[in-house]
Amino acid sequence: MLEQQVVTFHLNRELFGIELKYVQEVIRVPAVVAVPCTPSHFLGLSNLRGEILPVVDGRIRVGTPSGDISESARVVVISREGGKVGFLVDRVSEVVDLEGAEIEEINSDTRAGCVHRAIRFPGTQRIVLQIDVERLFSYELKATTSSSGAVYERQVETGVREQEELIQFVAFRVGAEEYAVPIGSVQEIVRVPEKIYRAPGLPPYVDGIFSLRERTLPIVNFRKYLGFEFENYDERSRIIVLKFQKGGLYFFGLGVDAVNEVLRVKPEEIEPLPDYFLDHEQAVKDVCKLDGGGRLVYVLEADKMVEETVLKELHAAEQKRETVAEGQGALRDEKQYVVFTLKGEEYGVEIGKVQEIIRIPGIVGVPRAPHYIRGVVNIRGTILPVMDLRRKFNLSDVEDLEQCRIVVVELPELKIGLVVDAVKEVVKIATAEVEPPPAVLAAEVEQEFLAGIAKLRRGDRLIMLLDLNRVLTPQEKREVKEILDEEN
Repeated sequence: MLEQQVVTFHLNRELFGIELKYVQEVIRVPAVVAVPCTPSHFLGLSNLRGEILPVVDGRIRVGTPSGDISESARVVVISREGGKVGFLVDRVSEVVDLEGAEIEEINSDTRAGCVHRAIRFPGTQRIVLQIDVERLFSYELKATTSSSGAVYERQVETGVREQEELIQFVAFRVGAEEYAVPIGSVQEIVRVPEKIYRAPGLPPYVDGIFSLRERTLPIVNFRKYLGFEFENYDERSRIIVLKFQKGGLYFFGLGVDAVNEVLRVKPEEIEPLPDYFLDHEQAVKDVCKLDGGGRLVYVLEADKMVEETVLKELHAAEQKRETVAEGQGALRDEKQYVVFTLKGEEYGVEIGKVQEIIRIPGIVGVPRAPHYIRGVVNIRGTILPVMDLRRKFNLSDVEDLEQCRIVVVELPELKIGLVVDAVKEVVKIATAEVEPPPAVLAAEVEQEFLAGIAKLRRGDRLIMLLDLNRVLTPQEKREVKEILDEEN
C-alpha cells in the first residue's frame, strides 16, 4: 500500500516528491565538510544536532542541471532504517494527498535510477516524479568519481527573508481548522513516540514527556489545549518539535492531527486577530488569509504554549545530566591526533604514526611516477617519497604556500611524506566522539581511506580521520617502493 502523502519539491523547474514516511524534517542548507574522492552529486558531511548527515545535491543525483544554491533551497532529511541522507532541493512546495491520483510505475533507469513512479492528478497538468528512496539507500553500487572532483562547500545564512519576500510556515491540522508555526521555530517533525511518560505536576493539556536523542521533551496535545475531545493519535498524527528563546533555549513537542504543507505567505496576507478574540496568554495571535480570504490559517506563538516553570524544570534537569556527562568525560578513552587542512577541510592522523613535520624543501621529480607523487626529498641522508594529498584526493592543485608542510608518517614497510596545506594542532579525541563513516558515504568514496569522523564541540566541528594503511592501495605501495629502489 502506498503512503497517502508525499512531500513535493522543485529541482530546477520539475516537480519531484518523496513519501512523507521517509521525511524526518526539512532544514536550511547547512555548512558541509567536503569529502575527497566522491562524485559530483555528493556535497559532503554536515552536523545535524550532533549527528553526521551526508548531503547530496538532488539536482545532480536525478540528472538535471545544477547551479548556485539559492536562499530558497532546502535540505530534505530522509530517514530509512536508522540511516539518514540530506537531499538538497531548490524549493520545498507542499505535502500532497495521493487520494484519487493516478500512479504509474516507470523504468527503473529513469533519472539515474532515482525515480520510479509518476504521479498524475486528474483534471490537472501536474505530474510529480516520485524519488525511489530504496535506491537512494542502495549501498551496493559505487558511484564513479567525477573527473573534476567537484565536491564543494556551501552555506546559506539563516534568518534571512526569502528572495520573493515570502514568510514560511509549517501548516498543520487539528479538527477542521488549520494552524501554522513559523518555520524557524520548527526543530523537526517526528511520528508520535510509542511510549509517552506521564509526569506529575504537568498541565492537563500536556500528554507527558518523551525522549528524543537524549533530550527530554513535554508533548502539548493541541486538541486538549484548544478544549477539543481527544481519543488517540493515529497514523497521520505528528509531533512538531518547536524551539524558542525565553531566558534560555527551550524545546517541546506539539501533538497535531496531521502536518499539511510548508506555506509561503506574503506579509500582507497576515493580519492580527481582533482584540476581543484574545486574552493575554493566548498562543494564537495572527491569521493568514489565503485564497482571497477563503482559507484561514491561524498562526501560533510557541512560547505561549507551555508554562515556563515546567520548561525550566526540564531544562535544569537536562543541564545537570550534561554536567555529569562532562565530569565523566575525564575518565574517557582518548587518542591524540595531528590535525591538518586540505582545501579548507580538517583531517587527522594518529600522532603515533607521525614521525615529524617539516617545511617543504626542494623536491626532486621522479620520471614515470604516479601523478600524486611529487618526487623525493633528502632528509638527513634518507630518501623520502613525497605524496601530495590534494592530488591523491582529486582536489584542485595549488602552489605551495608558506604554511604548507610535509607530514612524515610511518606506514607498514614504508615511510612517506604527505604534503598538506597547513598543520593546525594536536588534539585529544575521545573514542566516544568518533563515528564510523555513514553507510552512504562508504558507498560513495572511491577508496576506504577514512577511519572515522570525529565530532567535536557537540558536532559543530567535524574532522575526517585517515586510515593511513588505506590511503595507498597495495598496488600503489608497490609503485612507491619501486621509485625508492630506483633512487637508492
